[in-house]
Amino acid sequence: MQTARLSQWVVVIGSIFAQRVYADPLGLYVGGALGQSNVRVDESVFGGPPGFDAHRNAWKLLAGLRPISLLGAELDYMDFGRARFVGPVGSFGTALRGDSRPKATALFGILYAPIPVPRLDVYAKAGVARLQTDVNASSYCAASPCVVTTVATLALNRTDTRLAYGAGMQFKFAAFAGRFEYERINASTGDPDVTSFGITWSF
Repeated sequence: MQTARLSQWVVVIGSIFAQRVYADPLGLYVGGALGQSNVRVDESVFGGPPGFDAHRNAWKLLAGLRPISLLGAELDYMDFGRARFVGPVGSFGTALRGDSRPKATALFGILYAPIPVPRLDVYAKAGVARLQTDVNASSYCAASPCVVTTVATLALNRTDTRLAYGAGMQFKFAAFAGRFEYERINASTGDPDVTSFGITWSF
């Protein structure tokens, strides 16, 4: 009798597992996140000082898959926010002011740590990002005496393919998961990064 009941339970559990795998064999999920970015512009963009970095609100959307427990892939769209800056006053009483707004689409491979904690995932991610960097700047009279014969302007719009990487953790609640993660993109104009809190939903 006990053997028969055990067999029935095995059949039921196997059926539930098979239905789950058939319904979503790739482990598909979608989500979004809000966070704080660090927007940087290197001195080389201006041909010398000033460079700058500033914290701004950021957001992202994502879609991913996890066909096996240790490996996955994810496509992210990240908006690092618009950072405005004012440079130091020069010897002629002029200064530089402007703004920068980097955005990126990134494709990551994800490696999940094999930790024995139910519902908790810890992971690292690396991949490539298509980073779009917009920088606009102009000089102005910031102090007296000011000698400005011409207004120096800069308009940079560059799109590069760059290395992207990050790490994070998530706690799963049935089909939903809350996640905390850090991501950064290597860029010649300045490396933008973002620390975010988000939610994902698995199909």
